[in-house]
Amino acid sequence: MFGAVRGPEPPRLEMPVAGLRLLVFEDGAGICLYVRLASAHRILVDCRRRSSYLSLKFLRDLGELGPLTPLSQYLRPLCCPPCLDSWLKAVNLLRGLVFRPGGSWIIWQPMPSSGPGFRLKAKVYSRTRMPDPRGIGELPPLLVLGLNAAQIRDLGGPPGAWAANSSLALKFCRSGEEGLLLGGDLRPTAWQTLLTDREIKGLLAGTSFFAAGCPERGYDLARSLKMAALPWLVLGSLGQKASWLSPGQCRSCFETPKVGAMVIDVDDAGELDVQAWPWEENHLVYKGLARPLEDPALPAPWPVLKALGNITGTSFSWA
Repeated sequence: MFGAVRGPEPPRLEMPVAGLRLLVFEDGAGICLYVRLASAHRILVDCRRRSSYLSLKFLRDLGELGPLTPLSQYLRPLCCPPCLDSWLKAVNLLRGLVFRPGGSWIIWQPMPSSGPGFRLKAKVYSRTRMPDPRGIGELPPLLVLGLNAAQIRDLGGPPGAWAANSSLALKFCRSGEEGLLLGGDLRPTAWQTLLTDREIKGLLAGTSFFAAGCPERGYDLARSLKMAALPWLVLGSLGQKASWLSPGQCRSCFETPKVGAMVIDVDDAGELDVQAWPWEENHLVYKGLARPLEDPALPAPWPVLKALGNITGTSFSWA
């Protein structure tokens, strides 16, 4: 399921890195993450279960690979025994763009796209260094929450637990003053750990809706990489004024834009340029269901229900 990398392990990155390029693409057989550093070091994390021909062809067609620009590292995690530390390093190549211990804010702006899909510009700020982001951008910021590597290690469990507990949770403005909390795949024990921070618990104030979804193939490294890309997929929906943002809706289907590939470039100022487009039947999509807090079938883990109940005064049952 998860595996140790082949050859030298991926370098430790302090994100974002000027000149960094990441590509995430999925064709139904598995997800791939390609990383090109400013040093021209090229890494491919290939989670496909079939031949790697399509993933390598995709990168060649984009001009990323060629006779003079070969891969520096080619990692096939599904071909190796599970190894938590190696797996965390691989996931952090993408997750580290947006994750900061204690949470982060994404200040963003949609941009015109040259074709189907979406494009946006963004900068990521540590929440602990910038507690109040209001007034910085024209649009409400996206709050990103999650566990750090040490917390994920401490929770332990089988590889499926690593995947779930490395997920990112997001909070953003759904419509007007209504806040939507997207819980990701975080398990109750992960939420317990996260909500021991009173400041993080306080950030749940204003939540009116909770959204969650279930992975089609279970919790594995491929799911972890998709969840690490989730902030950008959600911002793509926000930029397109997705139908699930319509005021007055109660339960609504939650689905990000139909894309199959995404590229993220980081410039010298730390600004991120994110573009996504359709490819190979568009499997780089997150689906779920958003429900109001009073919904008796609210799919929130019990620590979230308890925290939201304390904030809103609502009585939940989480037996």
